[in-house]
Amino acid sequence: QLWEENETSTPYCDEAYELYEQLDDRFYMSEVMLLQALNKRSQGKINEVYVMLNQILEIKLEINDLNGTGWVRFNLGIIAAQLRDYDTALHNAKQGIEIMRRLKTMYGLVTFSNLLSWTALIKGNLTETRDIAQRSLTWAKEKNYQMGIVQALTVLGTIIGILEKDTEIAQEIVHTLRKASQNVIAYATFPGQIELCLAMTALSLNDYETTKAEFVNCMKLFPPVYEPLFSMVVIFALKALLDAYDGQPEQEIKWL
Repeated sequence: QLWEENETSTPYCDEAYELYEQLDDRFYMSEVMLLQALNKRSQGKINEVYVMLNQILEIKLEINDLNGTGWVRFNLGIIAAQLRDYDTALHNAKQGIEIMRRLKTMYGLVTFSNLLSWTALIKGNLTETRDIAQRSLTWAKEKNYQMGIVQALTVLGTIIGILEKDTEIAQEIVHTLRKASQNVIAYATFPGQIELCLAMTALSLNDYETTKAEFVNCMKLFPPVYEPLFSMVVIFALKALLDAYDGQPEQEIKWL
């Protein structure tokens, strides 16, 4: 239903853009363009979105909209990662973090760090991933920013079974995220990622039955259109491990 509503908003966006264009209001023109781009993203038109976001970024830079520039870079980072251009994704995430530091926006710092850590994970930089996520967790805890804590722990929990076997940290992550999953806002924002993290932490505790159960929940919860872009690599690897555990080598090879 959400995606259908996005599609019906398109003519209103088009009309709004024409009105702002007549007024030569480049700020609101760029804001409407961003909404149009996000609508196209929900329809899976990723290449079109990438082109639009670069056009929006040019406008934001021209009009010195620092906050807007940051969030356009955030979306550019996500789309670049979806297009497997991880260097561009990292560049935009790092640029965004610098902007959020200048604006002293904790939400932005943590959100961009989350993007940066997931992209580092995809590139196989596990130590860098952990360091970024831990720094993000520290920032979030300093401000008691609960959503940020969930974001950072989701990343840490996903890699903990790969990078190191720290039972105490794994149990802390499970406890915190199970509590967070009862928070409607946090859970609605990261439905599948929390379950994926719980699966990975269960794996680090050698609890394969819980790992399998959480993996099933994870795949049920990921939205159909917004694919778990950063999580797909982890999902495939986890599925391969579970197939190996169940004695299905052919399936394991397929996922790998």
